[in-house]
Amino acid sequence: MKLTLLLLTSFLVQTAFGQDDTIQFYNGQIYHNLHVSGSRYDLFVDFCEFTEALGRDCQQQESQITIVIKGRTLLVDLKKKTAVVNGKTIPLRLQTSENRIFMSVRSLIRIYQPLLSRKLIYEPTSRVLHLAKKKTVSVSMGTGIDGNSFYLQVKHDKLSSKPALQFTDSYLILSFKTPYLRLDTSGVEFSEAILNVNLFDHLPDGTSEIHIELGKNVSSHRVDPYTADSGFIVVRFFGKFKAIKRGDSMTGESDAFGIHRIVIDPGHGGKDEGARGPTGLKEKHVTLLLCRALKRALESHGFDVLLTRESDYHLPLKVRTGFANNEKADLFLSIHLNAIPKPNAWGSETFYLSLNDDISTVDSYTIAFENRDLEEEKVEDIPSEEDLDLNLILWDLAQTEFLEDSFRVARYVQEELNILAGTKNRGVKQAPLKVLQGAQMPACLIEVAFISNPREEEKLRTPIFKSRVVKALTTAIRRYDRDVKERNRGKAPSQQGRQP
Repeated sequence: MKLTLLLLTSFLVQTAFGQDDTIQFYNGQIYHNLHVSGSRYDLFVDFCEFTEALGRDCQQQESQITIVIKGRTLLVDLKKKTAVVNGKTIPLRLQTSENRIFMSVRSLIRIYQPLLSRKLIYEPTSRVLHLAKKKTVSVSMGTGIDGNSFYLQVKHDKLSSKPALQFTDSYLILSFKTPYLRLDTSGVEFSEAILNVNLFDHLPDGTSEIHIELGKNVSSHRVDPYTADSGFIVVRFFGKFKAIKRGDSMTGESDAFGIHRIVIDPGHGGKDEGARGPTGLKEKHVTLLLCRALKRALESHGFDVLLTRESDYHLPLKVRTGFANNEKADLFLSIHLNAIPKPNAWGSETFYLSLNDDISTVDSYTIAFENRDLEEEKVEDIPSEEDLDLNLILWDLAQTEFLEDSFRVARYVQEELNILAGTKNRGVKQAPLKVLQGAQMPACLIEVAFISNPREEEKLRTPIFKSRVVKALTTAIRRYDRDVKERNRGKAPSQQGRQP
């Protein structure tokens, strides 16, 4: 059996990466043909061809490549399979073939977007990689203490006018007239005044919004005079705070391992629109907005977060789980919106995998809808066996050891959604969901709300509700992380399971 698997692995690797093919890359001016390798849904691009298409040299010295763009340095270490961008080390997926260095599209996006300050988008259907037409606006935030007040400092670039500020429902909302926004919250320390920060970009009206959740003790605020030359906005918060001391919120890091890498799956996408609300709101758009915001929120707490899809394109269900396995994630979450024929159904529910096919009559509609895979409807759209990673083909060997932790995650998610987002508790449930099958880590599918309910559809249109959902999911994941650390405390590293 082991010999058979070894031969199968060798055959797949040779087949998947032995073929010569090209995609087109649009750098904002002209199209370039780039050599690629891999499969349709796990594509690797010739790294040096891509770099040269940007007008930069790709010269290798020993095992390192150094590239400078706009005064920012990218250092790629081919031996360690890592890249250093803006002082941050990023793991890479690399392949070599015939003296070419191939880098996965996802790795390429992760290292080049910070350098270019522009979105880098790959469309698997058209096989086109391109830069977003408009430059991304970079916004950085920091907090501090000044006398008897907390203050928030916001600095933006590439804008001629300041964003609009609005105070509503315990939130400060900053609205920017651009869909392309990158937010750096590394300078933010949460306190009694500032509880949470979320970014919602690519809104339907072409804007982006930053939502700052304010503490209940904030009684007033003041915005300092603004000048376009400085690009700074300073907002001061006043109130009856328990104590204002520097470092109050800082705690010592646990020496126990928790979770590190999280893969979040925005449900549906592309030709698979998911469910539609009574007024036409599409599930695929809402899940992508939620997952982008959740990714940023979790990254602000030190987690390494990847999305199965970065924009509006279709992925087969098995590819989504396979991606989480390939990336050796510690947690996999698939985010969806519920819909059933009864328009008055409302609330949230969270599923984890069931090993049998028994499902309740109540849940049968939801399960059948989520298990519907458009990739299976047309034979020509199904990637060939040799194009799939070995993890995808050997799903039947996946272990069931993660079911207990999947239940823990589902319970935390359900509790926090009920408390923070105010959703009706429809419970934690088990079901034979295809997108969870074969996951080699704790995994859950979350139905945030009923898009088929007119009232819940309207809530899903509001950034305030989406912000509460993001906060609830972030809190749940942090609870699970603390749970894992507590169970690992005192164990040797070799006994603590998957490590960062």
